[in-house]
Amino acid sequence: MFRDRVEAGRKLAEVIRGEFDAVLGIPRGGVVVAAPIAQKLGVPLGVKVAVKISVPWNEELAMGALSGETVLWNEVAESVGEEEKKVMLERAREKMERYRRVFGERIEGKNILLVDDGVATGATFLAAALDLKREGKRVWGAVPVLPREKIKTLEEVVEGLFYLEAPEYFGAVGEFYQDFRPVPTETVLRLLRELG
Repeated sequence: MFRDRVEAGRKLAEVIRGEFDAVLGIPRGGVVVAAPIAQKLGVPLGVKVAVKISVPWNEELAMGALSGETVLWNEVAESVGEEEKKVMLERAREKMERYRRVFGERIEGKNILLVDDGVATGATFLAAALDLKREGKRVWGAVPVLPREKIKTLEEVVEGLFYLEAPEYFGAVGEFYQDFRPVPTETVLRLLRELG
């Protein structure tokens, strides 16, 4: 269990090995975890925008994810009609564009460490990683916690994967944090100003 995202980032920074041109956090929580890692590695902190595509009846349940040009659907999407999918994809596109306007998405360098505050389905992380690869980047991944069954899926996409906990039984990412409150926009912008 982590006290908060900052502690998770500090602990994660201790196990990361390699040389990277930039550390990119997936907003919003991923940026807070990425900040201590970027600081320890002495490289710029940036953002890679990726958003989940929710099912119409539950904002928290992802049927897919969107990042740049990359759209990923998972098995949950099979329970959603085509028209509803289009509507939810459009909402995700609007959110992605809003995040890009607010946080920017300047990505410099070839070797990228992509960070999030945790992985549940893996859709958002994978969409971001695949989009970076489409742009010609080499991508490594770092998350404090993920389900054990997702390790292989992520490792097939990234050059290397750093993590702290990979339990067999996994409910939600928030269960591994004492404080998992939503991250304010200003916190993300401040970290990007300080470390970008």
